[in-house]
Amino acid sequence: MDATLHLCWVFKHIPFLRTLVDTCPPSIAMALMPKTKGYFDQAAQLGGQIDEILDNPMVMQAAEYDTMYHFFITKQGDSKEGLPKISEDKAKVKKWLLHEGLNLRFAGSETVGNACTIAAFFVLRDPMVKYKLEKELKDAWPDVDEPLGYEALERLPYLVSS
Repeated sequence: MDATLHLCWVFKHIPFLRTLVDTCPPSIAMALMPKTKGYFDQAAQLGGQIDEILDNPMVMQAAEYDTMYHFFITKQGDSKEGLPKISEDKAKVKKWLLHEGLNLRFAGSETVGNACTIAAFFVLRDPMVKYKLEKELKDAWPDVDEPLGYEALERLPYLVSS
């Protein structure tokens, strides 16, 4: 995905390239620009989710938490600039949701990745902080082969304060 992140800026400042990539078959685009593979992988995953939601909006009610689709689709009538009405043109809605989703995913991964890298650097730099964090994690998660839910991690005071 790192190789694809620069495409966000390219697409923002040279919009016709996004149109070109969107209309070009993925195999041709990847042959011309191999770094677009991450973009097409992400677009395929989000596109599948969007198709499922547009075919049956009730699937959003089964989700255990709200997603970007909940916000975009349920708030559709509340002065959302740019979002076409689902009842009018599903293709335009899919394209709009796909572009917004890709922007959010790429932008979010960059900032979160940078924040985690800096946090890990400072935790590893201070032996006492590292020791306290390791102890708290080992006490809460004695068997690392068993999954530990986000809720349990969120209750760890030292981890959350780091």
